Amino acid sequence: DIGAWSASSYQTIVEQTPKLFLVQVEPTARHCAELKKAVGKSPAKDRIVTFCVAIGPSNLGDFAQFHESKHFLDGQCSSLKKFRKRARNVPANCVNQTSTYQVPVLTLRTLLQLVPRPVRLLKVDAQGLDLSVTLSGEAELR
Repeated sequence: DIGAWSASSYQTIVEQTPKLFLVQVEPTARHCAELKKAVGKSPAKDRIVTFCVAIGPSNLGDFAQFHESKHFLDGQCSSLKKFRKRARNVPANCVNQTSTYQVPVLTLRTLLQLVPRPVRLLKVDAQGLDLSVTLSGEAELR
């Protein structure tokens, strides 16, 4: 679950299905802390791994600028991609940037190499970088 935010919708499914294993990724420190707290209370905590990093294309390096913006529905959206009015592949309502800070970045390939089991389902919510994120793991997804 790349871009899990503060609660992965998959955690409940993993709790109900003993054969499943969940890897959730969230680069924002406060939301990642919320994910880890929820996992700590989960009966499936031994089958859930949380990474507090961004997943991005290899050209970003080990750290990159992470941008947050106000969103009219849930109050916030975030991305490695800078929010600009009329930008392509950025949600239309995520244009009023409120903060920018450094986050660690892994490629999807690196993440998949760290995961102890084969990945059968991949959900990417990378606010405009979904294709780049997916392509960064192309070799491991074959």
